[in-house]
Amino acid sequence: MRRGSRSFKNATVVTDIFSKECARVEGCILHVVQSDDLSFCDQMKVLTNTDIVASLCGAQLTNMLFMDCESSVMEFYPKGWLEYAGSGQYAYHWMANQSGMKHQGAWWDPIGEECPSPQDQWQCFSFHKDGMVGHNETYFAEWARRVIDQVWLMKQEQASAYQASKQQHDSKACYSSPFEFSLSARSQRWGFPSQENYSGVIETMTEELKTSVTFLPLVDLRFRETATTGHTWFMSSLNDTLEENETEHLYFPSKASKGRVLCFKGRNTRDGTKNSYALAWRGSLPESAILLEGLTFVSDTYYNHENLWHGICAMTPLVRWSMKNECLKPTRWVLFHWGELRLRMGSWLQQLMQASFGEVKVEGFDRGDVPYCFEKAIVMRHDLGQITRENKLKVSDLLRCKARSYCGLYPAGKGREMNERGFPIIRLTLLMRRGSRSFKNATAVTDIFAKECARVEGCILHIVQSEDLSFCDQVKVLTNTDIVASPHGAQLTNMLFMDRESSVMEFFPKGWLENAGVGQYAHHWMADQSGMKHQGAWWDPIGKDCPSPQDHLQCFLFHKDGMVGHNKTYFAEWARRVIDQVRLSKVGKPSEDQAKQQHDSKACTC
Repeated sequence: MRRGSRSFKNATVVTDIFSKECARVEGCILHVVQSDDLSFCDQMKVLTNTDIVASLCGAQLTNMLFMDCESSVMEFYPKGWLEYAGSGQYAYHWMANQSGMKHQGAWWDPIGEECPSPQDQWQCFSFHKDGMVGHNETYFAEWARRVIDQVWLMKQEQASAYQASKQQHDSKACYSSPFEFSLSARSQRWGFPSQENYSGVIETMTEELKTSVTFLPLVDLRFRETATTGHTWFMSSLNDTLEENETEHLYFPSKASKGRVLCFKGRNTRDGTKNSYALAWRGSLPESAILLEGLTFVSDTYYNHENLWHGICAMTPLVRWSMKNECLKPTRWVLFHWGELRLRMGSWLQQLMQASFGEVKVEGFDRGDVPYCFEKAIVMRHDLGQITRENKLKVSDLLRCKARSYCGLYPAGKGREMNERGFPIIRLTLLMRRGSRSFKNATAVTDIFAKECARVEGCILHIVQSEDLSFCDQVKVLTNTDIVASPHGAQLTNMLFMDRESSVMEFFPKGWLENAGVGQYAHHWMADQSGMKHQGAWWDPIGKDCPSPQDHLQCFLFHKDGMVGHNKTYFAEWARRVIDQVRLSKVGKPSEDQAKQQHDSKACTC
């Protein structure tokens, strides 16, 4: 429990709900603890002896660190956080993921005072930030029952194996194998030559430098456990250049590289350790090396360049670097995944980059099995890295504007539209999928949204099948959308093309909330970095149960491509709330709309 801000309005009732569900299961013991009263060691002791922690969003939840791996976390938020708190509200989802816990979901209180300035996100967050949290007896009871039963089942079926593995894990947890790795350059002493021998010495030195170039594996398997952090496992001998609020990067040639250029050798597409890199002075390139002139963009991603979401995360830092450096454009692109060469990026991503930079040439190193060196190269290996939200928004503004221009649309978007009766037009798009993660009954879902849209004059509903759209079709549809409602999937990345402050509604199949990990929040993050309002998500509670509930990965694979049902009452209330919110926001002042269009038109200046 907490006192003051983000405490329960009625802690006694909440305690009674959890007490009743705990009493239902033999062996369940409920502890009610006031976090403010605990010393550091008290906090450690309490959480060490906890299998399930249920707590309000707040710093005290960081103590989950002290629970055993695979313990469970339940989290509660005040009214207004879902709409206004941004991606930071998912901090304890991330904390659970990095500390080996199971985040069993969160509850956002839907009841409370309304923000007096709903168009001002920051003011609304400040208004709701320290609110108190109510309760929902039915929801809390069902949620507690599910989590307690899940933990009970795990403890019953795996008790002996769990104890054995825990003892083995704990006995090793405090030990690590020290490993030191150093690269030292050989020194060479030279005499002072006479004038007639000078050219000979230069040739000798050049040959020495050529033969001293050492190629190292692109991927260093010693760092596979920290593949995406620090110097990463890609080109691991080199430390990044760090700039405040920007993504870590490597640039060649530079002071950090002592004026040397970057060289690659190998074009293996299955094993990154068989590809290699080296640094060399331009006048002393390795034997048979080919120098590729111009600027090269190099991207290594832990994920891939095919998926829309992962692809845009990999490309955002390169776009941002270009914006900061006089809008420089690459002559070519070199793509890696785990150090394995990739010969193409996804069609959607390629067209988005083409809209921003012109022709996209992906280098395949197909001129022989020789080293390839780059006149200039910028290397990104952290995806979004440390880039700030403000700078992510600038990148999104640029990409949105460039894509609209590329597809023949007005760069600043549709602007404020009114119908003939003077009511603001609200464009609601149901972005459908076929196959995995599609709606079980798309007709029923369409009818629900159609009914709610028809209730508001000026609301226009579009039903669109995402697979049938070309890149420019997707840009056009989303440019002309105020609210997009869609099942979880890559097609939601198209929210990038909507005007800022547009709304997103997302749907998940059964099993995702429990088993999909933090990756299921990708489109919350996408909304945050592109300036949209993620209006929440719905996880289908109905469907087949995973046959191996203790195996997280197997359960995710079991549910991953499931279909999505519907809840008529919930969908109708949700759609009504979002449509009404957008309608209110559209009754803005013309001057605000004019200022927005002016801002959007400037986004294309790079």
